Amino acid sequence: MVKEYTKELADACARHKKLVVIFTSVLLALCVVGMVVATFVDLRLSQALNDPNQGYSKFLHDYGEWTAYFINVGFGIGLSVWLIKCKRYFWAIIPFLFAIVFGSFFSLMWLENTSMPVLFNTLFNMVCVGVFFCFFFFAKDEFHKKALYILGVTFIITNFVYIIMLALKYLWGRVRFWDLADNFTAWYRPNGINGHQSFPSGHVLSAASTLMLWLVPIIFKIKNPFARATLIILPILYTLSMMYARIVVGAHYLSDVVFSILLLTVCTVIFLWIIFRRVNKKGR
Repeated sequence: MVKEYTKELADACARHKKLVVIFTSVLLALCVVGMVVATFVDLRLSQALNDPNQGYSKFLHDYGEWTAYFINVGFGIGLSVWLIKCKRYFWAIIPFLFAIVFGSFFSLMWLENTSMPVLFNTLFNMVCVGVFFCFFFFAKDEFHKKALYILGVTFIITNFVYIIMLALKYLWGRVRFWDLADNFTAWYRPNGINGHQSFPSGHVLSAASTLMLWLVPIIFKIKNPFARATLIILPILYTLSMMYARIVVGAHYLSDVVFSILLLTVCTVIFLWIIFRRVNKKGR
């Protein structure tokens, strides 16, 4: 399954190699320019845009990481159901427990950020786990495999990037704008472990993970131009809106949100290059 779908992705990239190179180069160039610009305007931009009571930005602050929840829980349950279908019942326990533990932890984070009752968060997690289980259990095997592959690629890349991001957050110790007094520092100056975690943005990484929807038309062989365009445009708009919202609410600076995209792009390109190379070598 993994080899088959990875080969399809590799072939699609090879067919549109010039377009892929141009797009990736432009995206990386925009991120680099964004980081350079942020060096000079970080603080002034945050001061100009700051509106902590803006409803849209507050909503994304509270619920903007929902994509991380559904990717992790969905992949865990999807893999567990697949192993059950393959009659590997013992191994099915591991991803199922991961989904439960991660979902419960995320529910507690929501409880802290939104003041929702514990019972509500617990029930929400259980309902989501049940829905994912039924969805994958009754899905046709081919659909299950394709959905699981896309979730798996997204799961690996985003969680790998998130680990790097957590390390940077702690080591950089950058003060968020909403906590800022007179200790603003430029993004290129790490402050060490001091409890502050502005650089880079986890919310933006979570939002940018929806860009993996670009894999759907390739893996599911969707030909409808409207559906393909929707799967490309909506993740971009959502990611850009999250970047804007994080600056407006005062949680991050321009450099924080741009660096998240830069880091995710670099890691995704490296990851796909590695697996494409391995598949091509095995195919020879």
